[in-house]
Amino acid sequence: MTPPSGLLNERDNRLRNQARSAIEDLRVELASFGASKEDLDTLRQAAQDLEELFLLVVVGEFNSGKSALINSLLGAELLEEGVTPTTISVNILRYGNDGKERWLSEQLLEREYDSPLLRDVAMVDTPGTNAVLREHQELTEQFVPRSDLVLFVTSADRPFTESERAFLEMIRGWGKKVVLVVNKIDLLRDDRELQQVTGFVAEKVKLLLGFQPQLFAVSARRERESSGSGDPSFARLRSFIAETLTAENRVRLKLASPLGVAGRILEKYRATAKDRLALLAEDARAGESIATQLDSYRIDTRAQLAPRLHEVENIIYEMEKRADRFFDETFRLARLFDLVNADKTRADFQREVAANSAERIDASVDSIARWMVDRESRLWQGVEEELSRRRQAAPGDILLGKTGGDFDASRQQMIQNVARTARGVVANFDRDAEARALGDTMREAVAQTALAGAGAVGLGTLATVLGGAMAVDLTGILAGTMLAGFGLYIIPMRKRQAQKQFRAKAELLRMKLRDALTHQLASELDASLDRIHTAVTPYLRFVRSEQEKVGLFDDHLGQLGNQMGALRREIGSPSFER
Repeated sequence: MTPPSGLLNERDNRLRNQARSAIEDLRVELASFGASKEDLDTLRQAAQDLEELFLLVVVGEFNSGKSALINSLLGAELLEEGVTPTTISVNILRYGNDGKERWLSEQLLEREYDSPLLRDVAMVDTPGTNAVLREHQELTEQFVPRSDLVLFVTSADRPFTESERAFLEMIRGWGKKVVLVVNKIDLLRDDRELQQVTGFVAEKVKLLLGFQPQLFAVSARRERESSGSGDPSFARLRSFIAETLTAENRVRLKLASPLGVAGRILEKYRATAKDRLALLAEDARAGESIATQLDSYRIDTRAQLAPRLHEVENIIYEMEKRADRFFDETFRLARLFDLVNADKTRADFQREVAANSAERIDASVDSIARWMVDRESRLWQGVEEELSRRRQAAPGDILLGKTGGDFDASRQQMIQNVARTARGVVANFDRDAEARALGDTMREAVAQTALAGAGAVGLGTLATVLGGAMAVDLTGILAGTMLAGFGLYIIPMRKRQAQKQFRAKAELLRMKLRDALTHQLASELDASLDRIHTAVTPYLRFVRSEQEKVGLFDDHLGQLGNQMGALRREIGSPSFER
């Protein structure tokens, strides 16, 4: 177990404690965000690794000579070698003089060996990558985050393949320090080929990955054949491990490596948070779009309602004009005998003045009702289309799977609930039935307001009632006129009185119709908007809540990222990278 607190100076002990605290804070923060168990376990292991011996992990493709390289470094036949994949578990080699072996897990074997090289460094042999057995590569990939320094082994006869490039990129993604080893240089014919291979590897690594690697070219076979004393290249590698990895460098790497692992996970979730916030911002804009639709719907409906109500009022105006013509034609001395006939006068008034006003008013009300129903149906369709776009707007794997948690499912459920309601309304919207229901409601409202006490049950009935009442008044007026004997004077006066009385009743009719219809349509408009608000509000509330929650989460990650960055700068880089 190293670096033990007793062997660290006060500064290093402080840095280690701060690193452990920062990693634990990140783990707790991510747990509250619904992070994957795999990432939380990795952070937990990273914090534990701060207490462990320095881990030098050897990776590379199968048959690149990893096991042979470790055997040659230690001068012992500890690991099995072969041209086919031989390492099927992770082997951790630690210092010890008893040669004990113990399985730490089903695929993790710890072995002791008495070698000076292992006094301060634990060496790890991993299964080869790019092998037929995918689980071998997965096992290696899972162990890489625990490494403090990676020896990446490539074979001189097939140096730096595309699969090696991808694997090395993954290693660097964890923020690991990497040293490249070109093995099997004994397969090369001369120094010129050696320079070509090492130059190719160094150039490709720098070009593709953006860093200049520490590179060693060795032959594990020649080192074994020379019994550990005849290969200068191996001596340089052994010297690098023993001398370049000084206590100071090991401490730097040991403290910085877990922070690099934590930093990579932090950035992954911060990217998820940023994507989630962007998605929520679009959701919020969709909510604003819906709100704008509702506001426009309210304004446009009210604006377009006035002309439609004028159509109803115009029916009354036209009846007024017909009444004026009727009075002019009827209130004449020449028509005196006709006027005395009350039944005929009443019938003429109904035919010439009231005419089909009742049916036309009813038809206008039906038209307004159908217009309102059609507008509401289109409004629901617009809401459903907006939500359908949002339901499809999840940026793939960024919000799904391991980093999605419950967010995506909750968001999709919220949208689905509203969209389902909208789709149900649109699909089941029987315009004829809805229009009939709305028309009946408006007629009833007018009957209650405008025709109270008249016994009327429909809008058009008012015109009939008005006409009939006026006809009765006319016959009464004429009878009084004849009895008084003032036909030549009184008939014109009575005509003016009748016209004034009719106009007053017609104006009252217009006002009551307009007020009753306006009030009822306003109530229907409010009810329509309330139905949509009720359906959409839970989704919009969810969006606002998630924006606040994810924004706070992103802020906390930013603060932790700054804290870890400051720690890594204070820890510094190992001397061999300066």
